[in-house]
Amino acid sequence: MFLLGLDGLDGNLAKLLKLKHLTQEHNGSLQVPLDPIYGLPSSPTVWASFLTGKVTFQHWVDPTPSVAKQFIAISKFVKWKVFKGKMRLPSRFTPRRIAKQLGHACNVKKWPKLTESTFVDHPNVSEINSVYYSYRGDAFLHLTTLSLGDMRCALKHKYERDKTIILKASGQPRGKAIFAYIHFPDAFQHVWWTHPHQVYQHYVNLNMFVGQLQEAVEDEVFIIVSDHGFNVETGLHSLKGFYSSNVPLNPEPVSITDFHSLVLEHVN
Repeated sequence: MFLLGLDGLDGNLAKLLKLKHLTQEHNGSLQVPLDPIYGLPSSPTVWASFLTGKVTFQHWVDPTPSVAKQFIAISKFVKWKVFKGKMRLPSRFTPRRIAKQLGHACNVKKWPKLTESTFVDHPNVSEINSVYYSYRGDAFLHLTTLSLGDMRCALKHKYERDKTIILKASGQPRGKAIFAYIHFPDAFQHVWWTHPHQVYQHYVNLNMFVGQLQEAVEDEVFIIVSDHGFNVETGLHSLKGFYSSNVPLNPEPVSITDFHSLVLEHVN
């Protein structure tokens, strides 16, 4: 079994673009926990819930309600203004800089440590670049000091590097189940959402990468999991996750937490 976590993959967009490697033969939407403060899926919480099999709230942004609400309100306002063409981002725009000027609303942190055990801890399961394990989440922190153009360039380099890491490691001997993770397309969508054609091209490239990976692993069960979708009209996360597989899954998952038992049943 090979599981690939694609952060922020929007299943509806993948279907619209008819990307067969991303949508595969079997697919569906997933219920995911919504952050009680933001009202949207938060990647640290959703991936922690995926790994542990139960809703496990985690934060990488200051969870203080007043700060969080301030940041979300500012974010929605700025994104709406940009989308409507009523505001242009300055060339040296960075999210942390504008947040700092607006009352230190954004306090980005590294991925927190999990205290709960996960299916990755099983001796017959291995991971490649997995969140909460070998993934370097802090690699994104320095990007917030760059201009928007430089940030986009740096993310493209990180995307190519992460693809290489996964493709190279996938050919090595591993356990009965493997979980690999890449922080795309989410990272790309957040900096290109005002240019939808760029997002579409990224999805096409991601579809090609998944096709290469499927050939490389030659696994009888290949599953793609996403923690949330993405709304290119607003630049915000959508409320449902997504999964696809090359074989029917029994039972069919309806929640992000269902994969924990599915993996353990496969490896035991």
